[in-house]
Amino acid sequence: MHPVFKELQAQDSLPSPLLIVSQKHEELVAQTVEFCRSRLRRKAKDHPDLMLFTIEPGSKTYSLDTIRQIIDEMMLPPFEEKFRYFILDQVETMLPVHQNALLKALEEHPSCVKCILLARSAAPLLQTILSRVKKFTIDASQELSPVFPNFHQPFSYLHQEVQNFDDKASFVDLENGQALLNQLSESALLWTLEGQRAETMHIKKKHLLESLYAKWLLG
Repeated sequence: MHPVFKELQAQDSLPSPLLIVSQKHEELVAQTVEFCRSRLRRKAKDHPDLMLFTIEPGSKTYSLDTIRQIIDEMMLPPFEEKFRYFILDQVETMLPVHQNALLKALEEHPSCVKCILLARSAAPLLQTILSRVKKFTIDASQELSPVFPNFHQPFSYLHQEVQNFDDKASFVDLENGQALLNQLSESALLWTLEGQRAETMHIKKKHLLESLYAKWLLG
């Protein structure tokens, strides 16, 4: 069991909602399910108080029907245990409309509900979601690996590099992400913003605008 889960296991009361971020998707899901099952008195494989939600097969995100099901299930009392455990996998794929729909349930869910969100990156999540969760990162060394196109290349090479950019990587999670943005040229910042590549690279557009403003202000 990863030290994150050991730390949570040692707590008298499991905080909720939680967000656990890891690039090792399958391993994270397996460990989270194992952790939740260890907190149940009856160690059944299909326990009614342990629910795992993920994206539909063949889809890139959640459906609104699944989001509604999650919200409805959270309102139900436990069937056998003191708590019901909800594991929401790949929440980074949720569209803003999905996240907004879940917001109230995450913020005001019954005390008998324990909700754990799993993601490869926290960058695509709305700030309103992030402000309501307690975040744990399992493979921090991977998140802090510099992942950003080289803006000093000719445009044609830069364009190709961004097309091949790994959209699972998160630039805004880097420790020096903001500092790197401030080092980019004005033309590079404008191209990134106007070319709408910011969302692909998980760069918050406000950071681009702040960097542009600083360059214009300082001349």
